[in-house]
Amino acid sequence: MAKPARSPLLGYNHNVKYGGHIFHVQTEDSGPGNPHLFTHLFFEGSILASKRGQYDPSTSEEDVRTMMQAQHKAILKELKQTSYDERIARFFSQRGEVFPAQDFFVPDQDSPVP
Repeated sequence: MAKPARSPLLGYNHNVKYGGHIFHVQTEDSGPGNPHLFTHLFFEGSILASKRGQYDPSTSEEDVRTMMQAQHKAILKELKQTSYDERIARFFSQRGEVFPAQDFFVPDQDSPVP
């Protein structure tokens, strides 16, 4: 008798302050029946960036979890490295807002607070 397919693994969720705003990063597994990993960068429910990964349905839970962690960390790292700043600024501009937020800058300095 065939081993029943496992359920999708529980994902990862982080709220991160960046540019004076709180962003949400979420990674989820679709399960071996549809072996994909999705990581999204959200602001107030709007997806600003995504990464998608695939894996073989026979991949172990441990290996899928490792892939999920790597993909999740990649979006967080890319956010910190300003990879999404142009996209984020365009999103805020469409809302009539400025990115980064004014309180992200220290008075009398031209660079953002680390």
